[in-house]
Order: sequence, then structure tokens, then C-alpha cells
Amino acid sequence: MIIRATADQVFEFRGNYNQAEYEPAGKVVDSYGAESNLLKIFNNQDHYLFGSASYNVDKIALIDHEFETLVGYGFKLIEEENIRFDAGPGIAFSEFKKGTAYDGDLIVSAGVFERLEYKFNERVSLEQRLKARFGVEDTEVWKIDTEIKLRASLTENIAFTITGNYVYDNTLGPLPPTLLSAFPAFYGLYSPAKKGRLSIQSGLEFDF
Repeated sequence: MIIRATADQVFEFRGNYNQAEYEPAGKVVDSYGAESNLLKIFNNQDHYLFGSASYNVDKIALIDHEFETLVGYGFKLIEEENIRFDAGPGIAFSEFKKGTAYDGDLIVSAGVFERLEYKFNERVSLEQRLKARFGVEDTEVWKIDTEIKLRASLTENIAFTITGNYVYDNTLGPLPPTLLSAFPAFYGLYSPAKKGRLSIQSGLEFDF
């Protein structure tokens, strides 16, 4: 949802809550979070400052909490009638609690972001976004978050969307081998979520 948009500044906010339960597996999705983005466009319209902050909780992935910020300098690389492509470098800060040796630490990372938007026509468009961070001192701490969304306008203020999201978090994954590994049925219960997670969602998007 775009909160404020002017000729040189755009502020948007997104929130999410996801829950799903199936028998006999039980609860397979239980997460929520929020993200805000700010763009400050310079006079030449080709460069801008970008800031992003997000907070997420995922009980299935054993993420008690995860806070991330990314600040960067963006470049408008392509802008034509039906396509736009932006990208840029940045610096990221993160703090989380998800059962790793880095819990509670403030991690400084080199970051990168990009965004591609393609309009098929006035009503249908495709958006693709990517954010990635790579630890400066802790090189094992890195994460890639990419999203692709198909948007079809139903009215002036309502659109139907299908969104695919893939996250690869190198700090997640199975626990180191222990005595439990001799008992696979029990060991699996104590393994955190996989490093890579894919989700697909559909819904309605409202513009106020």
C-alpha cells in the first residue's frame, strides 16, 4: 500500500499474515510481518536514495523474530513505455533470533536490490523484486529474497494479484549431527526449516 507519493518521494507499507493447517500434517504455515520502503528521487530523475525496513516472525521456520534494514543508492537503468528496470548497491543491518550462533548480534552486510516492472497493457503488469545481503565480517550470514507478482486491475482501485516469493537464508538449515541423528524419526523433529523457502499466494490488492 502506498502511503505517500509525490514527484520526488514515495513511501509504501506492506503487512502480511499467513496461516494454513492441513490434516494430518497439522499447521504448515504460521507467519506474519511488515515492511516499509522509502524512495527519495533526485532532480535528474535517474538516481534516488532507497531505504527499507522489515520485521518478520515465522513459527514454522523457527524464526522468533528477524529485523532487517537496507539503505542504498538506486539507478534507473531502463525506462521505456512498458518496461522499467532499477538496481543499486547498499548497506544492510540485521538482528534476529532463530537458533543460530549469530542470535542477538547486529550484523552489518553489503546489500544489493533491483526491481523490474513490465506492463503488458493498461490493466495487466508484472513486477519482480530482489533484495540480497552478504555479511561483511560474518561471511556465512547471507540472504536472498526475491518476489514476482502478476497484477491485473479489476477496477480503478482493486486488482487481483498472484505472487511468488523465494527466500534463501544461509543461516537456516539442519542442526549439526548429534546423538539424535541415530534416530531419524526424532532428529527430524528438531531440525529447523530448510534454507530455501518458496511460497505462492493470490489475493486482492486495494489502492486508497
